[in-house]
Amino acid sequence: MMSLGKRLKYLRKKKGWTQQEVADRLSILRVTYTYYENDKRTPDLNVLVKLCNLFSVCSDFILGLTNDPNPYASEENLHTIISLSEKLSFDDKEIESRDRKIILKTIKHALEIMETMEDDEDCGEDNE
Repeated sequence: MMSLGKRLKYLRKKKGWTQQEVADRLSILRVTYTYYENDKRTPDLNVLVKLCNLFSVCSDFILGLTNDPNPYASEENLHTIISLSEKLSFDDKEIESRDRKIILKTIKHALEIMETMEDDEDCGEDNE
């Protein structure tokens, strides 16, 4: 299992950022961030939240509780959501299978767009 520091290094390199760039985005010293990557220090809760937002991952991934950076956005979970919709209604009408498929495709498309935006450093988001 990858340590917290190795996960941070993986995420940073995936973005193509230096340690200094990450530290600047977190408003901390580079040496502090380096300690995190080298497993010499553990980020406090506030920094952990900033790291999750910065890298667009869940805290469970950074903490090593899952190997999926976004387990809640997995296709399996989307199918679970849609299957649960069988028990739901809208305006007192049951949601039909055809409509559930449309909902699933819409959600998948939205997630694809979000992933593209996360990878696009010029989307105008500050990430701080």
